[in-house]
Amino acid sequence: MKKLFKKSFGKIAIFGIVCILLFAVISCDRKNEPQPLSSEKEIISFTVDGLIEYTMSIFEYVDRDYEFAAHIHAVVSFETDLASLAPHIVVSPGATISPESGIPQNFSGIRRVEYIITAEDATTARVVVFIRLPSELQVPHYYWFRGERIYLTMNTDYVHVIVDDGFREFVDSSSLFQIISEQIQIQGIVKLRLRPEGRPKLTVSEYLEIIDVLKQSGKVRGVFPFFERGGGIAPIATSYVFYLKLKEIDDIAILKRVAERHNVQIVRQVPYMPLWYILSAQGSIFWNSIEASNYFFETGYFDTVDPAFMFTFRYSAGTDSQSVQQ
Repeated sequence: MKKLFKKSFGKIAIFGIVCILLFAVISCDRKNEPQPLSSEKEIISFTVDGLIEYTMSIFEYVDRDYEFAAHIHAVVSFETDLASLAPHIVVSPGATISPESGIPQNFSGIRRVEYIITAEDATTARVVVFIRLPSELQVPHYYWFRGERIYLTMNTDYVHVIVDDGFREFVDSSSLFQIISEQIQIQGIVKLRLRPEGRPKLTVSEYLEIIDVLKQSGKVRGVFPFFERGGGIAPIATSYVFYLKLKEIDDIAILKRVAERHNVQIVRQVPYMPLWYILSAQGSIFWNSIEASNYFFETGYFDTVDPAFMFTFRYSAGTDSQSVQQ
């Protein structure tokens, strides 16, 4: 009986040892298996010397090179030297960023620096950083010219609108507006005077409040501000039309995708200028050509934009009509 017990115990012990060894081998094999590479490439934090505040917006995927693009708009203290700033950008564990975080960059002039975040699996995201001084916060409107942001001063006397049904009744019932002209070259646009003769000039805040009233009235489909030119020259006007230049001919595919996503119409190619296109923001998510052209340029996918300012106005004697020269 004792011999039988010893033999059985010995077999069980050997079987247990074999199982332990097999488990150890399998565990080692699993540890040696390659782990899936991470696709994480998020921005965890952003800091820079003199930082007052910053905002970050994410743009949707539009081509095969980047899964997404992020824009960081930062405001730094007035004494900050924009020509040599070193943003510190922390990204997802395992991801890398180029140029490296903490390396001084020049944000003066053009004031935009592009970074590329690469995840472990080699997928990428593009980050464009804009840095400005607090004094520029007083001028919220701008456009892009040769890669540089040009700030604008609002003219608070006039506004262009695309009218909808019931608009005239709406204007006649309000003391805020006065119709100047309904016949200009861009069909459907009405020019409104927001400051009746003899009344004090509106502040920008008051002007923007009236624009909000127009937007929320349900009687207009577009609101286009005017901007000062200085020197006693008539202010420049905006509309829903703008121009865009591709970087390469093949980028028309990207333009079509971006335009379709935001309901912007590609009107036509400019004759004899194969890289230039005329676009219309009418019926899109944008209220005017400046908003639309800025968005398209800031995606980084296009060479340049032109918001198509309307510069010169001539009124015909004895009528309310006017012609526009651009």
